[in-house]
Amino acid sequence: MKRLQVRRWKKIIIYQTDRTSIVRHINNIYKAEELDIESTCAKIAQVQIEGKRSVKRTVPFFNLDMIISVGYRVNSKRGVRFRQWANRILKDYLVKGYAVNERLRKEQIGELPYAQSVWPTIPLWLSH
Repeated sequence: MKRLQVRRWKKIIIYQTDRTSIVRHINNIYKAEELDIESTCAKIAQVQIEGKRSVKRTVPFFNLDMIISVGYRVNSKRGVRFRQWANRILKDYLVKGYAVNERLRKEQIGELPYAQSVWPTIPLWLSH
């Protein structure tokens, strides 16, 4: 299974807030033991050219659990919209008992006219 991992600066873009705010939230999440650092953070070495020399740095990448946890803490308009979206999804899941992939559902509905046009050509014995 592939894990979604995002660098800290990408979270800044996602939630439209400053770097210090993201770092503070991440540190508080670990301090409160809400998440475990070993399971949510991977340190990946990256090399970049600075002037005429190449510099190797270890950069932290965070998984989806951390992205969601930070989203519930960030106080920005984008953070508010994230929480509204996440709460709506959770509420639907709890009330309906399942989650619906809207994109997939719309694609399947779009395929119905084709399926209905082909249906008469399917042998009758397949429908029983």
